[in-house]
Amino acid sequence: MDSPQFVTSSLPPVGFPRRLRKLRLEHGYTQKALAEIVGIHWRTIGFWESGKHRPMPGDAIIRTSVALNTTVRFLLEGKR
Repeated sequence: MDSPQFVTSSLPPVGFPRRLRKLRLEHGYTQKALAEIVGIHWRTIGFWESGKHRPMPGDAIIRTSVALNTTVRFLLEGKR
């Protein structure tokens, strides 16, 4: 029996992960560059973009929103 074929997408899940990735790319940042600006490990950005983790309330998400010239509310909820 053949194993099932899975199609993977380069787009992250909807919501916060997709908004984060879109803004990061619009600003020309790699995950590593954004993580250095924010002061977190680069894998954290990857986990956020993949939807594996949501950011905890606090300084990291605030610094991320500042680096991406947006608001925490827009990043998390999509509301301006």
